Amino acid sequence: NAALGINQVRELHRFLQKRSEIEQVFREALLRSRHSALLEEGRNVNFSFPVLVKQGRAELRRYAEKRGIETEPAFGDSVLTVEGASLSGPGEYPNAGELLRRTLLFPLYPSLARKDVQLLCKVLSTLP
Repeated sequence: NAALGINQVRELHRFLQKRSEIEQVFREALLRSRHSALLEEGRNVNFSFPVLVKQGRAELRRYAEKRGIETEPAFGDSVLTVEGASLSGPGEYPNAGELLRRTLLFPLYPSLARKDVQLLCKVLSTLP
């Protein structure tokens, strides 16, 4: 495991550069939809591509899944997702609750093949 880790550290700069390039392509595709990127350009850590959906996160997940794209709701381990947490009570984390309900994570890996990047771009640009 240590040898694998050392090799990955040597490749870290290249991995991050590749993720950054793919992120830019995804941002351009997303501009053709009605949704937006969660973070400003250059502010993402590039381990996923977070999309702030206008509405219907579950519908968008199904749309992506039908096209072979796995997505995840963001902030799944948030304190707001534990049983008993209120997302709609007056004054109780309204902004955090809104982000929790509207953010969807798309895959962003340096090993994505060109055809996978193209498919993701197509899905991002045609999100309902």
